[in-house]
Amino acid sequence: MNPAGAAYWRQLARAATERGHPMRVGALATVHDGQPQVRMVVLRSVDIDHAVLCAYTDRRSGKVAALKQAARAEWMFYDSGAGLQLRLAGPAEVHQQGDAVDAAWAGLHAGQRREYQMATAPGTPLKQGAASVSDTTARQHFAVLSLHADRLDVLQLERQQHHRTRFCRHSQWAPEALTP
Repeated sequence: MNPAGAAYWRQLARAATERGHPMRVGALATVHDGQPQVRMVVLRSVDIDHAVLCAYTDRRSGKVAALKQAARAEWMFYDSGAGLQLRLAGPAEVHQQGDAVDAAWAGLHAGQRREYQMATAPGTPLKQGAASVSDTTARQHFAVLSLHADRLDVLQLERQQHHRTRFCRHSQWAPEALTP
């Protein structure tokens, strides 16, 4: 990977492991039934060598349904202190089984697992006394979403002049300067 682009990937890798990192939570955009949908998602892991970012999700969520219709997404991260915006786009997958998913589930604490123990799907109207399910059933709701980035768009906001650069996989991640 190009050294300039690699620095942004390293920053995202740090964001995935540092709780207070300003880029730990980003906006993930998909399209469902022709309508754009954007939601905040916690970055859980980054594979720099393969340009893959991962998040956890409930397999019953709207983002999973959207990715079944159109398997591309864009994830945007912003560090307001540094004036840095990173947008990564590419094909996305949802994994429900496998060693990596099992390891991710095993790494969740009880409070995180509760999010998957709701008997009803995310976005369903919540009724008082809503039922919860067993830990075994909750595991069936859990999935790992992976974005295989083929584009990284960097916008650096500066007092005098903004700078924008695009890196694309098809060009071996060579930087291309863009008009901000």
